[in-house]
Amino acid sequence: MRSVILSLVILSIVACVAIAQDEANPQFVKGKYFDRVFIIIFENHSYKEVMADPYFNKLASMGLSLSNNFANFHPSEPNYIALTYGSNDGIVNDGNFNIPGNSIVDLLEEKGVSWKAYMESYPGKCFAGTSSGTYVRKHNPFISYENVYKNASLCAKIVDSTELSVDQESNSVPQYSWYTPDMNNDAHDTSIAYASKWLQGFFPTVHNDPNLNNTAFILTWDEDDGSEGNQIYTVFVGMGVKPGSTDNTKYDHYSLLRTIEDNFGLGTLGRDDASAKPIGSLIEQ
Repeated sequence: MRSVILSLVILSIVACVAIAQDEANPQFVKGKYFDRVFIIIFENHSYKEVMADPYFNKLASMGLSLSNNFANFHPSEPNYIALTYGSNDGIVNDGNFNIPGNSIVDLLEEKGVSWKAYMESYPGKCFAGTSSGTYVRKHNPFISYENVYKNASLCAKIVDSTELSVDQESNSVPQYSWYTPDMNNDAHDTSIAYASKWLQGFFPTVHNDPNLNNTAFILTWDEDDGSEGNQIYTVFVGMGVKPGSTDNTKYDHYSLLRTIEDNFGLGTLGRDDASAKPIGSLIEQ
């Protein structure tokens, strides 16, 4: 009898451990082209300007460069909305907006794809103010979606960027990660050289993380400086891309959103993303 009781106790402990592991490791959805995506978005410089920077040029040679990719709007905020909502919802400025309807968050949640938005200098606690130090709301599209802002558990997935290192240590970086540098590191209030120097310190910490070796890292810009028809630098580095490759097909922000939707089998938001051209060079590799 004692051995039977001991066996039951051991089985109970094992079951509890398994449940705890499942809770710590949410469902993993295998992607078509990559298993994780990590997006870093910069500010207000043209394709030619960015490609002239040695480090950004080096990253382009390490991965897939979209040499004919365009932002959709001026100024910044409508592009952030486009990348995550599938349209600009009629937004044409950098104001504070509360946007109804589904966004990429709803598609990810429905499919069970884990996600988090890392914001540099973000105060946390669902802060919806215009700015705080070097953080600005206009570069954080997720806080504008009513489905996110009014849902405490979803809003809690918008975090200060310092949480990234914690997630790396616990091997819990989600499958969809969005990273917005602050107003200095994204080149908005500084320069490409400043952003490049920051990126040289930051990017290896994620790119060289062995737990993220199945990740497609996407480095892109919200818009150009108004000089080149809104052509922007966009590069894929990591899983699912051929190093040193270039795609000359014309794309835009909706193409990037559609590619992520297709990768995880999310369906579309039924807006401009539905008719957007996915990035074909990923599909062909």
